[in-house]
Amino acid sequence: MYFRKITTLDAEKLSGLIKEMNENLFNKSWFLTMESDLNNVIKMINNDRFYILGAFDGEDLAGIASLDYKNGKLPQKYEFPNWCNISKMVEFSFSIVALKYRGKGLMYDLLKKIKEIAISQGFEFACCTVHNDNYPSKKNLLKIGFSYYMSIEQYTEFPRNLMLMKLN
Repeated sequence: MYFRKITTLDAEKLSGLIKEMNENLFNKSWFLTMESDLNNVIKMINNDRFYILGAFDGEDLAGIASLDYKNGKLPQKYEFPNWCNISKMVEFSFSIVALKYRGKGLMYDLLKKIKEIAISQGFEFACCTVHNDNYPSKKNLLKIGFSYYMSIEQYTEFPRNLMLMKLN
């Protein structure tokens, strides 16, 4: 397995990974569906707002983890604690592992790598959101250093736990 930033050359593979995720969501309330058509995937890859890290098994895209440099709209909607400087914060955004690679620790590896990238880019804090019942994702986030901060309703009927982490 090797890790590198996703580029437009990977657009078809990323499109397929997103489509597989959308078609096989264990619990649809845990995730927002993502657009899988090639044009939207290319726009997402080229959007400076995101850094998308890919895990590759040979030519196969086994999974992704991403950073959102704008933190979604979380800092505009919610008050963060004084110790968390939002000007030095990044959001751990969407993450996906292909079905045949699940249960093998890949998500944890992706999150560790994306944390290293965030630190190397000068970020000092991170936030993310996760559904309270999404135990596999919560377990990995806690394991890399996130802590529960508060419950929020990110979108209508889309309850989340807002998690925070000091990166260094």
